[in-house]
Amino acid sequence: MPHLGVSSSPVAVVGFPLGREKDLDSRFRGNQGLLAVVGWVVPNRVTLFMFNYVDLLINHQLINQGFLATTAILGLLWLQPAQAEIMERIDTTGVLKVGIRQNVLPLGQRQEGQWTGYCADIADALAKHLSRDRASPIQVLFITSTTQSRYSLVANGTVDMECGPNTINPETEAVYGVRFSAPFFITATQILSRPHSQGAVGVIPSPPLLGVIKDTTNEADINQVYPRGQINNAFPDYERGINAVLGGQISGFASDGILLVETARRLNLELNRDYVLTTLRNDFGNAFCASYGMILPGGADDSRWRNMVNFFLSTHREAKNIWRRWFSRVDASIEEVSSLCR
Repeated sequence: MPHLGVSSSPVAVVGFPLGREKDLDSRFRGNQGLLAVVGWVVPNRVTLFMFNYVDLLINHQLINQGFLATTAILGLLWLQPAQAEIMERIDTTGVLKVGIRQNVLPLGQRQEGQWTGYCADIADALAKHLSRDRASPIQVLFITSTTQSRYSLVANGTVDMECGPNTINPETEAVYGVRFSAPFFITATQILSRPHSQGAVGVIPSPPLLGVIKDTTNEADINQVYPRGQINNAFPDYERGINAVLGGQISGFASDGILLVETARRLNLELNRDYVLTTLRNDFGNAFCASYGMILPGGADDSRWRNMVNFFLSTHREAKNIWRRWFSRVDASIEEVSSLCR
């Protein structure tokens, strides 16, 4: 397959539809070396146009064939896209590149070099699905992503998709040139605090000092409710934020409820004994709900790949089994919030 990302079918190789070779006159037949190269580089319709243009130039002796061989090929190379269509490239290389966040169970976690969680399982299942007509299976290459790098990894082609706690947001799509998949989970921004910090009506005492991870939708949500002077966005991950709450450095730590519960479980903390959750609400009493989606490339040429991922997530039996395996055991309070947001 040509590395320029164009078709390698017999049609593209010779530049004309099969069965049309008789349309080439003797002048073209004398330049088959050039035509074969140009036809290999460009799609059929572009090549047909170029051949007619070449015939005109040579016939009227406006350029010599040596100059044509150099300029035509370089010019046509410039016209071609730099990357192959994603599904074509995955099939050629045998590798599916997936960005995945670590230490964000139930979505992703890396221990002793092994990935686990919903994202790891869904990536493996998708690779297996893509391998169904291949002699050798597609391999998954996991690349660690962060809150800050997740969009650029997809936009610049480092990964084919990124899986993590990514809130679907049309503004984000426009800014970074990416697209989100169909939603696979619904949650909301909640605040984890110590039990004695919470009043009888479930309101965090004022004025609190609340922690949050920078550049997240949680930060945007909490900025709508609390003054900036009461917000500390210096926390790099959930575990450090929760430990800061337990140590009394901050009043509460805001994030998606499911991520708070799973991180607390990993720290051997028990809900209502060691911590409580308060759902953040706006002035109208509504929760700040969030739907998770995979981050996918946003180009027009990437629609086939996006459709494949969405179809797999929505309809494939194994995708549904993986969802149940990782999300069916969520805490009752998380399920309550999820139901509120549906």
